[in-house]
This record gives sequence, C-alpha cells and structure tokens, in this order.
Amino acid sequence: MRCYAVEPYGCAYYKGEVIKGVSHRIQGGGYAKAMDIVERELMDGCVTVTDKEAEYMTRLLAKKEGIFAGFSSGANLMAALKQLEGTEKGSHFGIVINDCGLKYMSTNLFS
Repeated sequence: MRCYAVEPYGCAYYKGEVIKGVSHRIQGGGYAKAMDIVERELMDGCVTVTDKEAEYMTRLLAKKEGIFAGFSSGANLMAALKQLEGTEKGSHFGIVINDCGLKYMSTNLFS
C-alpha cells in the first residue's frame, strides 16, 4: 500500500514546491507549513490539485455518485485520477471523503 498527500496548487509544502500563496478553496489542507500530525516518512508522494479541479470533481461526485461532499473530497478524487493516469496506472485506489457538502451551501460550489 502506498500513501499520497494531496495539496492545493500554490501551497504544496510537502511536495517541496515554492509557496505561491495560501489563498485556495480546498479547506482542511494546504497550510503551507509542517504540521506535527503529519508523518512525512509515511508518504510515498504528494499530488497537487487546483481549485478548479477540486470543484469539478466535487460536483461530479454529487452528480454521478450521489456523494455530497466538500472541496477536499473532490481534491482527493482528482489526485487519485492523476496518479492512475501516471505512475500508478493499473493500480487500485482508495480515497477519503472528508466531510458533508452542507457547510459549502453558502458557497458557489453547488449553485
């Protein structure tokens, strides 16, 4: 089993990218700094996802699968798809659906 971190584009601290800004819509990630709870040695890699990619996948989860989730869940799905199209082609993936979409009703995510 391998484990990949998902980070917002521009805030990929664990991927080692230059931090371009911490303004993103993917809540629960992209803090652009080391966090005590993260055990870096357990990560096999990091995948960056843009806000647009996360939003698109979050909406697709609701529309196609009936899964009402938030931005980070869409980001996790996009990251898995990126890996499956690349270095993990032919592999199996599990993703985490982090929360319910209710708290995003005040945003334009589901408008």
